Amino acid sequence: RDNYQARKRASSQHQFLTEVLPELKLGNGMATDWIFDGQDKEGNWKLKRAEVGITLRHLLLHVSGFGYGFTAEEFRDLYEPYGKLPELGSGATAAYMTPRSFESGTDWLYGCSTDWIGRFVERLSHLTLQEAYQTLVFDPLGISRGELCLFRSKEMDLNRARVSMKIGESFDDSMPFDTPQFDGAPPVGFAEFATAGLWGTVPAYARILESLVHGTAPPHRYLTSDTSPKPLISKALWETATSDGLASHGISIRSPVLKTAMPHVMNNIDTWYPAKTVEGGAKGEGWTMMQSFYNRRESSSGMSVGTIGWAGLANSYWFVDQEVGVGGVILAQFLPFGDEKMMKTRDEFDEMVYKFKRAEF
Repeated sequence: RDNYQARKRASSQHQFLTEVLPELKLGNGMATDWIFDGQDKEGNWKLKRAEVGITLRHLLLHVSGFGYGFTAEEFRDLYEPYGKLPELGSGATAAYMTPRSFESGTDWLYGCSTDWIGRFVERLSHLTLQEAYQTLVFDPLGISRGELCLFRSKEMDLNRARVSMKIGESFDDSMPFDTPQFDGAPPVGFAEFATAGLWGTVPAYARILESLVHGTAPPHRYLTSDTSPKPLISKALWETATSDGLASHGISIRSPVLKTAMPHVMNNIDTWYPAKTVEGGAKGEGWTMMQSFYNRRESSSGMSVGTIGWAGLANSYWFVDQEVGVGGVILAQFLPFGDEKMMKTRDEFDEMVYKFKRAEF
């Protein structure tokens, strides 16, 4: 009976999602309806029909089975120059019309679920993604379009840092690196890029993190002398969004938490936050619907259980520890992601933040 009820709930959740995103409907015969099933003797990827429908929760938790070209070799082989699909960074919607790596809800893989979430938000809200960011998040936090935006202004272009490629111990900043910059509405077959590409200032991004540091309270609107604190979302939704969503699926992100398929874009990353002690505590890493890691064990830098955090591809990292009431962001602009020295610097920065908070200087 329990299994029947679980399948019924999953079916209802799949139907809700596919009323907005029919491209993900189970049995539609499109690329998203297939699962990678190993390789044949010639090295070609085999496919099999999916049996489990994707839900919004699957997308938010990255248990949908969708990947990126740099997180799984089967996806790498789909994209130019290896395959025929346009690069994901082009903004082409065809870039995320792909098979899945596994049945949804059975494993974790970081990937283009984020882009499907972006399309879901656009269609449900009848806003563009940038309009949704501005209306639902930035305006309530007092963040202007000139401080954070998908699309750069001329002033931003004059002041932005270049993204470099680290080769050995030197840096090459001649590599072209950009996100889709549409002048007006995206052309047919393209969409505003949800995977990455918010351009802006560190203080503006830190204001978002500041709104999250309220213990178990939801994020609040930016406070001025003529406003009173009003939550952006309900407390119940906030608690669900920041909890370890993988736990209910019986899934753990195990070492290596990220395994590279494109070493020039990303390094292998064994653990996200180094644990304070090897023994004890929950095994593996968790993940939240906030698109962030969930720390299941106290870290060596002082992070509490339940701390959330994630990153940007060019070696930028953030965290929010609601229990202690502190957060932080440290940013760089170079590839490949997960640079060993940069992550060590991140951990030292995190430790410094905790020492300052606890007045241990």
